Amino acid sequence: MRVGWLVLALLAGGSPSVFGHNGQFLLAKVLVPGPGRVQLEVTVDYGANPMVQTEAEAAEALRGALRVIEEGRSVAPDELGPVRMEKRAELDPTCPLPESESSAPAEPENHQLLTAIWTWPTRAGLLSFEVPKGVPHDVILWRVDGATEQRAERWFYLIAGDRTASMPLPKTAPEARLWWVVALGVSLLGGAGMVGWCKRTRPRERC
Repeated sequence: MRVGWLVLALLAGGSPSVFGHNGQFLLAKVLVPGPGRVQLEVTVDYGANPMVQTEAEAAEALRGALRVIEEGRSVAPDELGPVRMEKRAELDPTCPLPESESSAPAEPENHQLLTAIWTWPTRAGLLSFEVPKGVPHDVILWRVDGATEQRAERWFYLIAGDRTASMPLPKTAPEARLWWVVALGVSLLGGAGMVGWCKRTRPRERC
């Protein structure tokens, strides 16, 4: 993944000025509520994004911003589950980008947020996301496990053609039970084999 100018600005200590322009990015939250389920939320502030002027343009931008890679297969989110559009007034509390910082008295920011939400079941062990080539929007993507509302500490800055690192997903309950059954079966077979070998080689002694 290439390193964008946002990362360079953060490393250089330029975060306040950068964070003052949150609206220029699409914000993508990957929620893993538990084994076997994933939710993707992509948000745009179309009141502050110079490339998105209307709600219709916002919806179009959200649906084309990311592709999902499950076990090496790249698909659009619409192929995994139906989309739900939701208007919001505040940024998600887990968003890694804080509101703009200033020494002047802060006035409440009026956001015009539109969020596209997809939820789907999955049996994949790994998950990653990519911004298709030609997409003009930069994306900040982070992952949340469970119901936490703590600000995310790890995140990805993506531009067109970038892909996140693979994210491991928790195993579903049936998969976890299957591994336990396999391990138990191997153990029992091993024990039975040892007893049989012992009886064949030392039939007069108690094994």
